[in-house]
Amino acid sequence: MAITFFFLNLIIFIIGTALGSFSSVLSHRTSFLSMGQQASRSACPACGHMLGVRDLVPLLSWLFLRGRCRHCGGEISFVYPLLELCCGIFALVLYYICRPDLGLMFWGDGSVYARGNTDALLFFVFALMMLPFFAALIVVDLKQYRLPDRLLLVIFILGMCRLAAEQAELGVLMHSIFFGFVYGGLVWLVGKIMDVILHRRSIGLGDVKLFALCGFLLGGHVMSFFFILCGGMGVLLGGVWQYVTKSQIFPFGPAIIVAYWICELLPKKYVDLFYSSVPNLL
Repeated sequence: MAITFFFLNLIIFIIGTALGSFSSVLSHRTSFLSMGQQASRSACPACGHMLGVRDLVPLLSWLFLRGRCRHCGGEISFVYPLLELCCGIFALVLYYICRPDLGLMFWGDGSVYARGNTDALLFFVFALMMLPFFAALIVVDLKQYRLPDRLLLVIFILGMCRLAAEQAELGVLMHSIFFGFVYGGLVWLVGKIMDVILHRRSIGLGDVKLFALCGFLLGGHVMSFFFILCGGMGVLLGGVWQYVTKSQIFPFGPAIIVAYWICELLPKKYVDLFYSSVPNLL
């Protein structure tokens, strides 16, 4: 039993690191395409040598090669293994929060969990599928201060597929689309008002699209909670970013994405507690 538990956790962690490695490829190639350059196979950034399979094993290749290229000895950024490690840990966190019955994928039967066995499994699978694209959005935004449309579009398509897999009714789909417009529209309006007040651009169009995407995925029941979380995460991450980089320009995308996942994974009772506490605080 203990061995099975260990190997299950190991497999989920390995899947997460592989998704983290994929997110590195996504962010790298998206950056190349944005500069009008043709993306090619993975290569050493120093010597340009094409990397083989043994150079691309998540975490292990970087550790065994001590963060250097096998061909030229050039330094390889620690960002790659860090991203793989974070995605591996997140996959484990996702599994333990959702508690999906993985046996449903093979035997069609399983135990009943908080989300319901089939719902938990679907949520877990689609969350893992979305993970590398959200991670790539964070990396690109931190590097280039932008959120590529192609990554946002893939996540939207995955969200549509999740609704289809859950056999959602037309009303549920319309509800999701409606709140996508509400989230995005509110942020766009606030941005325009802040532009007038500050006499400069305050919210990028990529952030507006990301808010709209989160509205589509989350729906309306956590809207105010999500916006408050975004503000809090923006202040926290923005402060850390400005302290580390000494830059006054802060990429807001990571804060939105962190707030989105908190809303997705936080148990409903805590969100209800927030809404019941707000009138007392006022």
